[in-house]
Amino acid sequence: MPKIMFAVGDVNDKLSAAYAFARGYKITLHGDGKAEVVNGVGKLYHVQDFICDCPDKAENRGSYRGHCKHECWVGQLLPCELCGTTMGLGTFHTCFGEVIERFE
Repeated sequence: MPKIMFAVGDVNDKLSAAYAFARGYKITLHGDGKAEVVNGVGKLYHVQDFICDCPDKAENRGSYRGHCKHECWVGQLLPCELCGTTMGLGTFHTCFGEVIERFE
């Protein structure tokens, strides 16, 4: 399994969704990989099929292995089919001592 490029739940890691939420970003999911991301000053970005319309993606092709931070954040969120809310990527400790990432 490939190593993820951010620390799950770390409010100091720029690519973690926890960082975005701690800084006032609002992310509204409209399906898996489809979202609106609004920053603290109201600038709106659209993510469609995990591809963002922000300047970083358009001008630099994404600063983070071909992705922008908005795409990374949306990739850490998943709509729950059962209750209609949003699941976030978290860490889970198995009874065998393994630490894995899963949506909760």
